[in-house]
Amino acid sequence: MAVIVKGEITITKGFDHWKSMVFSQKEKMAGMGMQFLFAGTEKNDPTKLHTVIKFESVEAMQAFGADKELTETRRQAGAVIESGVMTPISDEFFTNYPDVESLFAQSYREGILANDLEPWTCYLQENSILGLPVDLERVAPTFIVTAENDDLAIAAPVHRDIEDLCALGYTIEHLQCAGLGHVDGALDTLGIQWSWIQGQLEGNTLNNTCVVQDPIVCAEESN
Repeated sequence: MAVIVKGEITITKGFDHWKSMVFSQKEKMAGMGMQFLFAGTEKNDPTKLHTVIKFESVEAMQAFGADKELTETRRQAGAVIESGVMTPISDEFFTNYPDVESLFAQSYREGILANDLEPWTCYLQENSILGLPVDLERVAPTFIVTAENDDLAIAAPVHRDIEDLCALGYTIEHLQCAGLGHVDGALDTLGIQWSWIQGQLEGNTLNNTCVVQDPIVCAEESN
């Protein structure tokens, strides 16, 4: 029988670092029969991590706690193991309320199922860069930064768009930050972005345009 557990623990190396560790252990955690339903830090204290985890059984929950290798991996990722508190939730709970039927009108739900959302599909297409019905007359150099572990602005679709935009005539230089998430990918490259802008104002030549770059350590790149 599945068990839902609320967890609290202190982390010392930041949420993105901890999250990268979790993603790296995907296969092991799946084999243990565990799934993160939620994970996030407190707004006013980013060292306080809260999680909601689903285990397929009590035995799976016990296996998670007893796995010495995984415990050490978590410790290396900044988790203060001794601070962890795991609280099982009773069988009386509910999730996902209000559901989709409460949030969206029936006509909208039927439109999605029938793949018929006009005129909104047209509006969305013609308000995107790739779908813009206006001919491109001139372009300014463009610098695109993506973060390898970004789970909000997913990197892969952006990478595909680089090729399509270049085919339209855009001139794009790309940087991909290894191991970073959405926020750190932006903040850790502010210096790089500023230097790039200054370089363009000074007439510097772009390098490796229209090429999707492999991930690099952006903190080192900015030094």
